[in-house]
Amino acid sequence: NDKFHKVTESPSEDSIFELKLKGGLKASVTIYKPAYNMVRANPSYLEGCDKQVIGNTSVTIDREGEAEKDENGKWRLKSRPKVILK
Repeated sequence: NDKFHKVTESPSEDSIFELKLKGGLKASVTIYKPAYNMVRANPSYLEGCDKQVIGNTSVTIDREGEAEKDENGKWRLKSRPKVILK
């Protein structure tokens, strides 16, 4: 449904995505660098992304996504990140 389930101020060991704030209600969306190993091992973590899986040795962010905070305070994906696994 393009909503983020849990957004926190600080990342945890389970974090996959990183939101980079652009003001109070907008953010760019990318893959959290420490999660690259998890993503390479299991590309299903990239659910919600446009992805191309060619291999599993590198993660390339071809395009960051965009998110907006809705009237209920929930972050919603407006455009998907594009990720390439080579």
